[in-house]
Amino acid sequence: MAGEVQIAYGVTGKTVYFTVRTSTATIWNGSAFEAYNASNVADYDTAMSEQGASGVYAGTFSSSISAGSYNVTVRERAGGSPAESDSIIGSGGFHWTGSAVLGSFNAAATTVDVGKISGDSTAADNLERMLEGVQTGAVDTATLSASTTVFETDLSEASDDHYNNQAIVWGAGATNAGLTFYITDSQGTTANSNNKVKLTVQTMPNVPGNGNVFEIIGTKGSG
Repeated sequence: MAGEVQIAYGVTGKTVYFTVRTSTATIWNGSAFEAYNASNVADYDTAMSEQGASGVYAGTFSSSISAGSYNVTVRERAGGSPAESDSIIGSGGFHWTGSAVLGSFNAAATTVDVGKISGDSTAADNLERMLEGVQTGAVDTATLSASTTVFETDLSEASDDHYNNQAIVWGAGATNAGLTFYITDSQGTTANSNNKVKLTVQTMPNVPGNGNVFEIIGTKGSG
């Protein structure tokens, strides 16, 4: 990677550099982080190059720096070497993976791989198995009006009684949002004349609306 540190200065033809500090204010000297020493200012700079005559400057973050969060300060060099009096033209936080910049998290597009939870890889594996077993569906009122105990869904299970004794949890935006009810009977697409999965549940306070999303989790067991 290269050019990770960038600044749109808007002034062309300048000599620009950046410095890197940790959260405890130690500063990168080109090979390690050290307590700031005014005598070593010339060791702290990382050069930035202007892109053409655009007034935009870019510099490469050292791959020798371990992954972590750092503070970057950008300065314009006034003399022949870096000096404490050089003007600061920009600064900000920097999240470094060890080889690339860690960008902002995009919940809609970014995949997150969790190796451990509280330092426990077994916990992460167990969570994965649990979530993979969660069935998500939605109410479908196209051929049957829903009631407080019976409704059809967009599920595709063919067999009867498949969801019996499991729990249905209503998602955000549903008329019964956040509430949980046990499924007392389920009719698969093969037996239902409407070719839809029909669920019978404990009496709910509200009739679910078309498209209301739910999750089916766990099991109540027999009896």
